[in-house]
Amino acid sequence: MHLRPASRSRLPAAALLTALAGAAAFAQTARTAPADSEIVKLGVFEVSGATPNRYQASEVSSGGRIRTAIFDSPQTINVVTEALLKDVGAVRILDALKYVPGVTESTLPNGLDRITVRGFQVDGATVDGFFDITQGNIDPLTIERIEVVKGPNAILSPTGSPGGTINNVTKKPLFVAPRNSVRLEYGAFDAGAVEVDSTGRIGDASSKFAYRVVAAYRNFDNYYGNTKTKRHTLAPSLSYLFGPATKLTLQAEFSDWRAGAYLGIPIDPSSGSTNTAKLLAGVSTTKAVYADDIYRRDKRSAYRAVFTSELTEHLSVRVAARQAYYYLDNQGLNFAPNNGNGGAINPLTGLWTPGLVYGPGPAFTAFPAPVQSRVFNRGGQRSTVNDKKQNFQNDWVYAVKIADVASTTGAGFAYTRRRPNAGQTVVNTNLANTPLDFDNIVLGPLTDLGTVNTRENNNELTRQYYANQNLTAFDGRLIVSGGVSKIVVRNATIRLLPGATNHVFINNEKNTVNYGVVVKPVKNVSLFYGHSENASPVSTNLTPVGTPDFSVGDQDEFGARVRLLENRLQLGVTYFKIAQNAFSVPNPANLTVPAPIPPAPLLYSDREAKGWELEGTYEITKGFTVIGNYTNFTNRDPNNIPFRGTAEKSAAAWARYEFQDATLKGFNVSLGTNWTDKRPGASASGFTAASTPTNLIPNQPSFYLPARTLVDFSAGYTRGAWSYQANVDNLFDKKYLAAALSRNAVYAGPGINLRVSATYRF
Repeated sequence: MHLRPASRSRLPAAALLTALAGAAAFAQTARTAPADSEIVKLGVFEVSGATPNRYQASEVSSGGRIRTAIFDSPQTINVVTEALLKDVGAVRILDALKYVPGVTESTLPNGLDRITVRGFQVDGATVDGFFDITQGNIDPLTIERIEVVKGPNAILSPTGSPGGTINNVTKKPLFVAPRNSVRLEYGAFDAGAVEVDSTGRIGDASSKFAYRVVAAYRNFDNYYGNTKTKRHTLAPSLSYLFGPATKLTLQAEFSDWRAGAYLGIPIDPSSGSTNTAKLLAGVSTTKAVYADDIYRRDKRSAYRAVFTSELTEHLSVRVAARQAYYYLDNQGLNFAPNNGNGGAINPLTGLWTPGLVYGPGPAFTAFPAPVQSRVFNRGGQRSTVNDKKQNFQNDWVYAVKIADVASTTGAGFAYTRRRPNAGQTVVNTNLANTPLDFDNIVLGPLTDLGTVNTRENNNELTRQYYANQNLTAFDGRLIVSGGVSKIVVRNATIRLLPGATNHVFINNEKNTVNYGVVVKPVKNVSLFYGHSENASPVSTNLTPVGTPDFSVGDQDEFGARVRLLENRLQLGVTYFKIAQNAFSVPNPANLTVPAPIPPAPLLYSDREAKGWELEGTYEITKGFTVIGNYTNFTNRDPNNIPFRGTAEKSAAAWARYEFQDATLKGFNVSLGTNWTDKRPGASASGFTAASTPTNLIPNQPSFYLPARTLVDFSAGYTRGAWSYQANVDNLFDKKYLAAALSRNAVYAGPGINLRVSATYRF
């Protein structure tokens, strides 16, 4: 197989220019109005900024790339508003996303925006409907709102996570009088920034141009010693109105993120499958056994263009394209005790038993384990990625009303491309293995051995074609929808090291469907059922022989939404069931010291997730709003084993009160709490040595991160052009374990932290 010539890489720009020219000319002819009377009209692809209350959105665009009322959707969709991002003082998007049901911390708090949704890990970031791998975390300043579509989504994210898609919608130009703000932030840790946000029309009130410039500089110490974060972000954008319902927006984003590659410290050897885990005794939770030359870096530039228009009364079009360039660098260190882990899996139960090891079968006699040494071997790998990616999307919507039935037909296509021999370049090199004594920690410089164990180009051409139909009848009481999506994948991994398998290809296609129904027995009650599917191509560089080309999954969910008290109270309950085959997870063998050469292949397993989500928003009185959620589900493999980093029960609530009386006018206070149940701290797979064909004994996770409850506090004051805010994270200085990659890489939760900021608007 040969991929198409590199010259075809100019197709996105050519297609975009052709589509823009034709659509703009059509729109100008079909919908002309005097320049001084033009008013920006929201099209079917744009969402109104109006909200029922501070934390509740009415519409989204992520469900199918067109504007959809959440109350009318057959799929669960949650929105994090810009107000919530500001009130929690989000340092990373999870700070606000934890108030969305089913969204919890995963295994890596300081990078990759790694989050679990309904128990499935989400790596990387989706921004304005375009997905990218990352090393850093998204800067919340650039985000207007976050739309979380639960479960597979054949249109927005046809090859994405089966748990859901987190679509970060960026700030764009506003056609208003100029608005400017400058914000300064300072804190004990994880806080130190200067932010600028400026938007408005260029010229007078009849101007067809609007701009926006978002910029931030961040430089602060992290909770863990020897680690810092530095980031520069610049995001300029420009919009032009061809007519009241025809708009072109051009965006650019430049960022450079560098942070300490902290991976934690080992767990205490007394931690097992059935007791409470704790960190290695005698080591401070703030200790980072990493010098400042151990870091993650994410340097990128992205250019986006979006054109939307109502060509006629019934026909609308959207054309979007993106070109992204990025360089990723991860210097990851791992630990391994030099005389064993102080325990072992019991072959008769699959449970990790501290202090015991077992002899051979059939007796599997237990013996005292050697006392785990306090000296660990330290080593790892350095991974660098250079990537160039192109995306193109074209969507068409035809809406018409026939008698009492409203029909909306959507269709479109999209593709993602990495050019042959100029796409993603991955290079892994070995780092030196050195002893590390946790009773006398001495940090030496990082030594890169220069031994390259992986060098490859990953070239991709993924195409998507879809069509959707939505029918609304009986004055909006019945909504029926359905659609089909086709994914065509042409991927090639070209391995460049001598002796390596030269080419690995995926050349396949898959059809997926979605359908649903919404019934409103009364105006303020919405009952819904939805079925959705996805088909994600598996990795090509670390894929065992025999693994299918696609990981295929589907979700069925049903639930109810209720709006009461003039929409001030909104409640929802959802039951979901997700089945996914060949879902990949990282192989823990790659965390050993020394790391295997070549890297160990990914692990693949079928998974099933099912359970309940409850959520509510209530504006009790003017200025007093409460949001809350509770989730209870299971996410297991065929042997009923839970997955690393997945909290199957969680809850969160946030309340904000803004004083209304004259004396305290301008003051507000907020209180938030979030709880997660215990989570496996290490991956478990396979069966014990005592297993037989008729009595399989699966290995269990060797330890669990204990359940924890955290409380956050916020207070603010606004007077005139000035706003002040103070956030206290982990108000009661709770000691807890935040995340884990393995027994030897566990994150202590950050302690109490005070962050203060001042904002001037003009």
